[in-house]
Parts: sequence; C-alpha cells; structure tokens
Amino acid sequence: MAIETTYTSLRENLASVLDQVVDQQETVIVRRRGSRDVALIPASELAGLIETAHLLRSPRNARRLLTALHRAEGAKARPATAAQLRLEILGGHPPPPPPTPRPEAPPYRPVSSGLSTITCVS
Repeated sequence: MAIETTYTSLRENLASVLDQVVDQQETVIVRRRGSRDVALIPASELAGLIETAHLLRSPRNARRLLTALHRAEGAKARPATAAQLRLEILGGHPPPPPPTPRPEAPPYRPVSSGLSTITCVS
C-alpha cells in the first residue's frame, strides 16, 4: 500500500523518505496543492515495470508468457531440455552454430637483450 505525504513534508524529510522508499520498497505518493500528484518508487521497481511492459507489448509474447504462468501455477509444468525450450522460444528456428574454438596462443619465451629481459612471442 502506498504512503502519502505532502510536498512540504517531503521537503523537510527528504533523506528519510527516500531511505524508506528504497529500504522498504515502499511507494510514496506526494500530494501537491494545485498540481498533479507524483509517486516515488525504487529504481529497481521502475526497471521491473518497464521490462514487464516491454515483454507484454507483443501479443504473441504476452500469450506465451501467460500460458507459461498458468501452467506453472497449476503445477502442469513439464520438464524440458534446453533444446526443447530453445525451439519453443525461437518458433522452430534452428539454434545458432556453436562458436569456433580460438587457437591457443603461442608460448612465451624470454629473450635476453643484455640490459634487461624482454618477453617475446614466437
């Protein structure tokens, strides 16, 4: 449930109100006389809301996520391999090929220059 405060009270207690928002994951509604109200929420909460809106923007993705949610809530989740999940998510497209291994670096050997030792790659 959101906490309400006035602009004047917020100004007088800004540090403690901001700590409460962050530490207790509280939403604070700031009532302003003659202006529209403002809400203070933790930045992590805002990031989550933005990500959720992005994920639900596509009707196809929203249906897929809601189906998975209902399946999980009903304990009807079925075990699946990573390859099966990849096929479900990518819609039947084959997975990308694995990256080619990088060749090993040549061994280092010290070379004496008379004054100091320099490390060279052969």
